Amino acid sequence: MLFKKFMKIIVTAGGTAGHLLPAQKLADQFIKDKNRVIFVGKGLKNNYNFKKDKYIYKNISSGAFNKKKFFFSIFSIFKGFLQSIFILYKIKPDVVVGFGSFHTFPILMASVLLKKPIVLFEANIFLGKVNRFFAKHAHAIALQFKNDKIKKYKNIEMVNIWPWEEKKIYEDKEVYKKKIGLKKMFTIFIFGGSLGADFFNKKIIDIVALLKKKKMFFQIIHLTGKGKIVKKKYEDLNIFHLTKDYEENIEKFFLASDLCICRAGAGTICELIHYEIPSILIPYPYASENHQKMNADFFCKEIKGGYVFSQEKIDVLNFSEKIYELMMQKDKMEKIKKNLRTFKKKQMRENRKHLLDIVYKVGSKI
Repeated sequence: MLFKKFMKIIVTAGGTAGHLLPAQKLADQFIKDKNRVIFVGKGLKNNYNFKKDKYIYKNISSGAFNKKKFFFSIFSIFKGFLQSIFILYKIKPDVVVGFGSFHTFPILMASVLLKKPIVLFEANIFLGKVNRFFAKHAHAIALQFKNDKIKKYKNIEMVNIWPWEEKKIYEDKEVYKKKIGLKKMFTIFIFGGSLGADFFNKKIIDIVALLKKKKMFFQIIHLTGKGKIVKKKYEDLNIFHLTKDYEENIEKFFLASDLCICRAGAGTICELIHYEIPSILIPYPYASENHQKMNADFFCKEIKGGYVFSQEKIDVLNFSEKIYELMMQKDKMEKIKKNLRTFKKKQMRENRKHLLDIVYKVGSKI
């Protein structure tokens, strides 16, 4: 199929790494093909998940659908809508690609009004509020995970699961542990999403302390979030560790990990599948429409890739016992890895499309 050689593409995304990382990865591919890409969204300028020195971008106003701040939200959205109208008239894009979240609402609304072709990408198990709102206007809805509740929408396309990489042959985990300065022992990777999590920095430390009392041999990789320091706590417990506020190249930590303790954002779920890592998930309880709980249930119940704990009901003793059980029962760990591998192979056999090709098709008006 032939596509236009040059396109002007607006990519709209914002908020967490789960929205911005796939958006930037896709933008890189567009730019490599000599297309012009402009990012549009709320808060891009101050978002450290966004490489503002690398891309052309336009900040717009927007607001979450908040009953307590209803009038302020409406004003912010309307302001962003007017800004978006001006941007669309000036750029005249061939296609607008939306990655969800309220940060993208105004530009998508303006795109509908001006009849610009829209492609929506949904990373979660089900469509979020913004993607649901614009689903009937989209020329294509790109999904990573099958969900019977989404079948009612037209123009659904199943796409490759994030991260979108060429096939790689990975070395043994012990090689990657050595590369990042860790020892040859069981490695637990702890992170609370791209922004870190106070809960992980406090409660998980208590759980790890109980494991230490059992005289288990293990080491920790912990992404604490910006400005949150837990290094001293590990030093006091005499636990070998690697702690960082943030890591752009998170792949090296996944490759060195035997077990992950983390949130259940869409990007995280996809990476756990890709790197085949048994995990204990603690969904963020305040996520919009409890979408992390749904992601976690899919990962743990459908794929059988690990276990899920509710943050509000976590018992430190029970949680530490689950980690202890996984560390002691290698056959159980191998079974979980096999489940993840099986799911990943199943997706590969489905001959899914690449989001890049879908956008080119829609933008070319073929």
